[in-house]
Amino acid sequence: TILLDSPHFRSLLHSDHGKNESTPLDTGAVCQSATATILYSSGTTGRVKAVAVPHRSFIARAAGLRALHLKVKSRKADERTLIGAPMFHTMGFFFTLNGLAQGSTTVVMTEAAARAGLRGMLEAARRWEVTEIMAAPPVVLGMTKDGCRLSSLARVICGGAPLPGSVAEQFPRRFPHVDLCMVSLSTSHLFYSFLHFIT
Repeated sequence: TILLDSPHFRSLLHSDHGKNESTPLDTGAVCQSATATILYSSGTTGRVKAVAVPHRSFIARAAGLRALHLKVKSRKADERTLIGAPMFHTMGFFFTLNGLAQGSTTVVMTEAAARAGLRGMLEAARRWEVTEIMAAPPVVLGMTKDGCRLSSLARVICGGAPLPGSVAEQFPRRFPHVDLCMVSLSTSHLFYSFLHFIT
C-alpha cells in the first residue's frame, strides 16, 4: 500500500523511472480499519451524510466484484459503462471502482457534459456507444421522456433513491430491449444491499 499523501508517493512523481531501485520502500503502516476515503450518502434514509470508508471495505469490494458479475450476468469485452453520478457520491465512486477492478471500459462525463444535464449525459452515451448507464431516478425518468436513440444500451442501473413505480412501468415501453435494475448500496461498506432486475 502506498498512501497518496506520503513522501514515497510524491517521490514517484519525480523519480528516475526505476533506475534507483535500491531505495527501500518505506510506506508506513496502514491498518485495514484506517479511513481510505470519505464518501457522501444519497440521503435515502434521511439527510445526506459524509461517511468514512475504511481500507477493509475496498479490499472486500474488489474481491467480491468479479464473483458478483459472473453470478448476475456475464460481461462482454466490448461493454462500456457510463457513470452518471458524481465521484463523491457512493454510486459514482462504487461503479468507477467496479470498472477499475474489472478492467472494463468506464465512460466518465466531462464537466461540459455534466453541466448540460440529461442531454449531455445522453449525448455521451450515444457518442461512446455505452452498453450500461448508472443513473439516479430523475435521470431514468428523463430518459423515458427524451427522444434519444441509444442502440447500444443494454442495461440501466438505477440507485441513490427509490424509483417510482410509474417510471418503472414507463421505462420498458420506451426502451423495450434494455434491462432496468434497481440497486441499493451501503455507503459505509461499499456493498450491494440488493440488485433487482425490474425489466
